[in-house]
Amino acid sequence: MPLIQSLVETVEELLREHEHLLQLAEEKKRALINGDMEKLQEIVNKEIHFIRKVEKLEELRIQQGKRIADEHGMKLEELTASKLAELESDPERTAKINLLTGRFLQVIGEVKAANELNGKLLQQSLELVQRSISLMTDVPDSGTYTGRGDSGQATSGQRRFFDTKA
Repeated sequence: MPLIQSLVETVEELLREHEHLLQLAEEKKRALINGDMEKLQEIVNKEIHFIRKVEKLEELRIQQGKRIADEHGMKLEELTASKLAELESDPERTAKINLLTGRFLQVIGEVKAANELNGKLLQQSLELVQRSISLMTDVPDSGTYTGRGDSGQATSGQRRFFDTKA
C-alpha cells in the first residue's frame, strides 16, 4: 500500500475518533445541564478510551508522515495537508485529502467549542455548589456597629446550620 494512502486511512480513523469525541462532548453537556453525575463519570471514562485511541493514531500518523517526508526529501514540519495533496498523483485521493482536511478542521473546531462550553457549565456548577455551601456554613453579618466603630456582632446567639470545624 502506498505511504500516502496509508496516511489518508489513518487520518480517516482519526476523524472518526474525533467525531466520537464530539458526540461525547454533546452527551457531557446534557449530563452537566441535568446534573447527572453518574452519566458524567461514564462519559469521562469513554472519553479516556477515545483519547488513548487518538494518541496511538496520532503517533502512527507522525511516523507515516516522517516516512513520506523522508521519501520526498522534506522535513516533517513541511509536510502539510496541501503539500500532501500536491504529492499525490491520484486525483481521487487528492480530492479525498482535501475533503478530509476540511472535515477534520470542522470537527476539531466543534470539539473545541463544545469543550469550552462544557468547561463553563462545569465552572458555573462549581460556583453554585460553593455558594450553597457558603450559605449553609457562614455566620450572617449583623451589619451593626458600636459607638467605638467595631462590629457589634453577638456571637453567642448565632448558629450555623453546619459546624465547619468538625
